Amino acid sequence: MQNSLEALHTELGRGRREWAIAEIEYYLRIANQRLQLLRDVDTATTALKLADQRLRALGDPALYEVRQR
Repeated sequence: MQNSLEALHTELGRGRREWAIAEIEYYLRIANQRLQLLRDVDTATTALKLADQRLRALGDPALYEVRQR
């Protein structure tokens, strides 16, 4: 029973991380589209800030390079 609960917890954590990364990718695409297509700097900046907040919340050193760009 304990092993099953631990496996479930691990799987849920993985799902949350994957969802957060998908959300970050979405914000980055929105920022790029708004800037490239509409020259909408304000919305692009807001989308980048939201992506950065999610990246910081994940606290994954492997994603540090994304924040630097």
